[in-house]
Amino acid sequence: MVLDMSAFLLDEKHICQCDNNFIFYGNQSSIDEAVCQICNPNDQLLIDLSKIPDHICKIVICLTIYDTGRRYTFIQFRNIMILLSWLNNKFDENGEAFLKYCIDEKFSEETVVLACEFYRNHDKWMFKWIGEGYKGCFENLIVDYGLNLKGGN
Repeated sequence: MVLDMSAFLLDEKHICQCDNNFIFYGNQSSIDEAVCQICNPNDQLLIDLSKIPDHICKIVICLTIYDTGRRYTFIQFRNIMILLSWLNNKFDENGEAFLKYCIDEKFSEETVVLACEFYRNHDKWMFKWIGEGYKGCFENLIVDYGLNLKGGN
């Protein structure tokens, strides 16, 4: 069982325009390196909002359980936290935490949690905790955001 964090970079229609706008263990950086995944004991997404292209209006961050046969859900996990931190530079691994969100037991059936999002409000970036379980599987979420599972998007 693996717990993974990923990000979807969405346009004004809430669609990923290309596969490179989906950041996960198989694609760890957007082309412009505005969003990068660092796989370490505490998975991190580094987001540089100043590098996000103008056509990207929203960045949705989700947590996913990849199961190797058994049916795990978020109820089996305890003490999952998302910390938002200001980093002094890209080599700063800890930074200063300024927001914290804990995943609780309310997700008894879900294997995907839409955790939070950054979104543009006029020319300013805003942040919102979502904290909602996604009832479908991760593959359905990928399709919902406009990506083709067979590639070629």
